[in-house]
Amino acid sequence: MYEAKIKDDPLFDLIKSLTQTEAAFFKKYACIHVKGEENNYVQLFDILDGMEYFDAAALRKQLGKKNVPKQLHRVKNYLYNQILSSLREYHAAITIEEQLKDTLKDIEIMYGKGNYKLCKTLLDNGKALAYKYEKLNAIIEFLEWDIRLISKDIGYKNKTELLSNIFLAHKLVLDQKKNLYEYELWFNKMYTVIKSNNKIRDAKQMMAWEEIMGQDIFKEESKALSFQAKIIYNYCWGGFYYCTGNWMKVLEVVKRRYDLLESRQDLINDAPHQYINILGNKLGLLVNLPTMQSISLQEGETRFFEIVKSMKRFGRLWRSLTGISEIEIRVFANTTIHELGFYVSRGDFISAMTCSEKAEEKMESLVHSIGRSSELAYLYYTAYAYFGAGEYRRALRYINYIMNNNYLELREDMQCFTRILNLMVHYELGNVFVLESGVLHAKRFLKQKGYFFAYEKCLLVFFKKAAMMKLDTRKEEAKALLSLQNGLKAVPQNKYTNNFDEYFHFMWWIESKLAHKPFAETVQEGVAGFVEKSKA
Repeated sequence: MYEAKIKDDPLFDLIKSLTQTEAAFFKKYACIHVKGEENNYVQLFDILDGMEYFDAAALRKQLGKKNVPKQLHRVKNYLYNQILSSLREYHAAITIEEQLKDTLKDIEIMYGKGNYKLCKTLLDNGKALAYKYEKLNAIIEFLEWDIRLISKDIGYKNKTELLSNIFLAHKLVLDQKKNLYEYELWFNKMYTVIKSNNKIRDAKQMMAWEEIMGQDIFKEESKALSFQAKIIYNYCWGGFYYCTGNWMKVLEVVKRRYDLLESRQDLINDAPHQYINILGNKLGLLVNLPTMQSISLQEGETRFFEIVKSMKRFGRLWRSLTGISEIEIRVFANTTIHELGFYVSRGDFISAMTCSEKAEEKMESLVHSIGRSSELAYLYYTAYAYFGAGEYRRALRYINYIMNNNYLELREDMQCFTRILNLMVHYELGNVFVLESGVLHAKRFLKQKGYFFAYEKCLLVFFKKAAMMKLDTRKEEAKALLSLQNGLKAVPQNKYTNNFDEYFHFMWWIESKLAHKPFAETVQEGVAGFVEKSKA
């Protein structure tokens, strides 16, 4: 079960992020490269590796008085740098970048020995590999070696024309690099916006998007001069359409990104994160209510779990080929969160609970690897699953964990909905006094995050009334719920008012209370009706 976090330190975080093969490689590396006190460093490594959370006092106790160095912080810093060195060596033969760096080193060595013909052979092979995988920095270095070798008598013909072609190729690559830098700059700005707000709720939130997507490089795909730039171009448009609720356009852009990656299988092998990301996007589309309308619920479920299987298979394959589990960890986090969202969105809260319980221990152990945004999503969906199943006290454990930890600007929408979910849980439990203070806390938090919209105001007004009037009879409760339902329906509409799935769940929760039916049943009926309505 998630408990309050204990602050970690950089060395502990680094050690806990290592895979089994990376950890084993470090111990071998330490025996070769760390002289004199290697056993002490390995002992320190093993103690930290065995801790669930960093505990300085426990570390000193396990080391023993005789083995605790006078300046422990320096020893830890040395160990930290040795681990990084071992990781660099371990991964050197795996990535294309490292292979190209090794080739460039070989060229430099052979050049120093005067073996120019072998230099040329290494250069041609390395340059071909760099072009194949679009490694622009390496291409520039290979072209510069081309220039240096022209002056050597190794069979070059028409050196003037050759030099002119090299300069032209150099200029084209520099243009591609500058172009890619522009896309990466605006991609990072876009990523910050989407990780913070997710979906746009009012026109003010559009300002950041208008600045980004108004850039000349986003006018058409032909502005992107490299394959990677085309991927970013489509990623940004996909993010924009997702945040603004233009689901048909999202489908188009996701398909375009998928087709681009499929057309360059070699690049999938070099950058598997891109492939996992696009498959995750496809899962997300099958979870969102608006995109459920395009296919039957059964077909959507079949497609969803086929993609899940493909992602898990890819993660296992990548680990077996490289010995690196990073991709498999990303797949685990991605599929777990989307599977939770899938069940929650359809009202299958029992399956969502089961999914969460199976994954919890692994999710908690990988918290340093999966990222805080993924952790937040997992906790939120888990809390919602327990709420939907009527397990209110269990839901509170996860809600309290979220509210007691600072997630900064990550998924502020989800953090705000957690505060409302907290009120819904306490309402169901009849915790009147907690509800009253909870409303004040939620209002303050929503205002601080800029999420105090009309729907949220209506909900807080209802819970404030519930706390003050206590709604002791069914008649009083029904009257208050009807007032809330009418209030939500009467909210002035703009282009983005209903641009969040939680809106439908709020309405279904009210319906379930008025009809005295299980919330899960009401959601399932609502989703089925939502899909059928689109086909009429």
